[in-house]
Amino acid sequence: MNYITGVVNDIGIEKETNQDSVLLKTGNYKNYNIAFSVVCDGMGGLSDGELASAHVVTKLSDWFDNKLIDFLDDEVRWDEIRKNLESIIVELVMAKEIIRTSERQ
Repeated sequence: MNYITGVVNDIGIEKETNQDSVLLKTGNYKNYNIAFSVVCDGMGGLSDGELASAHVVTKLSDWFDNKLIDFLDDEVRWDEIRKNLESIIVELVMAKEIIRTSERQ
């Protein structure tokens, strides 16, 4: 299966840097053709928002490359995929809170 993908983003009128990050990945495993896309919309103009969104994309890219295969047997286990992705998001949010707390001290 072939995919045609595209990404367009804009820095906006307020920011000096584009804080958005995008991930588009495709793969094949057994009888599955997989397309995975992620859009991270920066941090609302906060400092280093581009680093935060890039970190999320990197983490999810790694998940696609190394963990997704664990959920693809004879039947796709969608509920487990969703739970696994949610745990990654919670981990990223907790890491952000730890960083914010340490910056305030």
